[in-house]
Amino acid sequence: FAPPASSLSIKAVYAAVPKHLLQRSTSGPKCLFYVGRDVLLSICFYLLAIHINDSLVPTLDVIGMYNGGRAEYAREWVMWVTYWLWQSLETELTHYLRIGHECGHDALSPNSRVNAALCMVLHTFILTLYWAWRATQRSHHSSTNNLHRDEMYHAQTREEYGLP
Repeated sequence: FAPPASSLSIKAVYAAVPKHLLQRSTSGPKCLFYVGRDVLLSICFYLLAIHINDSLVPTLDVIGMYNGGRAEYAREWVMWVTYWLWQSLETELTHYLRIGHECGHDALSPNSRVNAALCMVLHTFILTLYWAWRATQRSHHSSTNNLHRDEMYHAQTREEYGLP
């Protein structure tokens, strides 16, 4: 397999990107906006989810729709499926991993302490030990594409499959 020849280089890509987009800054208006948005959405969905089982029963009883629990069961089922779909399609907890991953590479802020603190808080929400994750992640990136040194994924070699 030979990749097609291309005149596009990494240097050309960097030259095409405006310089202000390559600067890391925690003082910019968008920098921590997305972190705050994700935390706020997680809190809102958590608060909605803990009240799914008891939120609309009084309302259904007043308007005469509460008939032996069938309406409550249907409502709860619809609300839990909606919650499940939202969390699976656009999960806020995955955003914590993504932003924490970038903080682990010191990509969010030029201040490594800000990156470490934010990453530790975000990884706590997703029950990931930050310092252990950071050590294995750095080790993984230092040996990416090396079948014998990579700690995150151990691909089988041709010899292990018995192939020539």
